Order: sequence, then C-alpha cells, then structure tokens
Amino acid sequence: MSDGSVNVTLRDGSKIHVILFFETTKRIVKLSKTRPDILTELVKKCKDSGYQFSEKLRVEAREILLGYTLIDASEKAYTVTRKIVLNSLRENGLREEWINPLRPERISEEV
Repeated sequence: MSDGSVNVTLRDGSKIHVILFFETTKRIVKLSKTRPDILTELVKKCKDSGYQFSEKLRVEAREILLGYTLIDASEKAYTVTRKIVLNSLRENGLREEWINPLRPERISEEV
C-alpha cells in the first residue's frame, strides 16, 4: 500500500522526499551564489562532522547555516544536507566539481 510519498534517489542510492530535496538544494544553490565562503565551510562540515568552522567565519557560518536550516543548533549538518552535498561533489584531479547528485532514475513512488 502506497503512502503517496514521492522520493528522489541520490547517486549513493539514498532516497529523500522530493520536496525536502528541492528545498534543501535550493538553499545550497542560493548559498553558492551569495556566500561561496560559507558553502565551503558547509562542505567541510559535511565531510567531517567534527570540523570546526574557521575562526574568521565562525559566527557568520553558524548564523547563516542555521537560518538556511542546513545545520542544527549543535552545528551538525542535517543528514539530508550532508547526503545532498556529498552526492554533489566529484573529485577532478586536485579540485572538486559540483555535479548532479541524482541518479538518472531519480524519482520513485514508494509502494
């Protein structure tokens, strides 16, 4: 029996509700355009939950990322945030590039 949930499937096979995916992704994209320095801090936090924001950006990073609902009050990236960010990155030599985090068969209805 279906509960009507529509999910997207990330490259690693994780499933996320489509609305949560699009809302989170929209915030990450906005961050990339307005504060790429804070996005870099978020990426580091997603890769290493023990990462402490840089001294220079600590207050701003916490305030902005909390406001965008990408981290919780303990400065831990939400699971959805972490999964989307990590599935969006690909190593390209010495640098990382942003890619589509979704599998080609990205939308599924739970049955």
